[in-house]
Amino acid sequence: VTKTYFRRADGVMLLYDVTSDRSFCSVRHWVQCIDDVSEKRIPIILCGNKVDQRAIQQADGRRCVGAEEGEKMARENSAIFMETSSKDGSNILDSLVLLAREMCSSEDVEVQTSTLMIREEKNKKNCCSAGRRGSVR
Repeated sequence: VTKTYFRRADGVMLLYDVTSDRSFCSVRHWVQCIDDVSEKRIPIILCGNKVDQRAIQQADGRRCVGAEEGEKMARENSAIFMETSSKDGSNILDSLVLLAREMCSSEDVEVQTSTLMIREEKNKKNCCSAGRRGSVR
């Protein structure tokens, strides 16, 4: 995925594999890519996926990324955090709904801000044109 993909994004869902440290470490890179190209801060939801596999992997002695680490990463990057499982469907719909709500909320603020800017521009008087209206030559 190239950085241009994020340029006009309204929101991003980043997933990492809770059974893979390498996957989790890549999150910082992706957040940096998003920040590099987006003009404004966009909603990000960070999902630790494959939670159904965590216990199995840990039983085999493999290290897994804990929920606390995911939550910390999300806080550091002003993202929302949720753990998911594509296999059993845990929190898949919830994470999408949450991201959509954040995107709508962000869009509402942007629309209100734009409206205020337009109204302020209409109310400003141009000092140069104001003097010409009253004078007759």
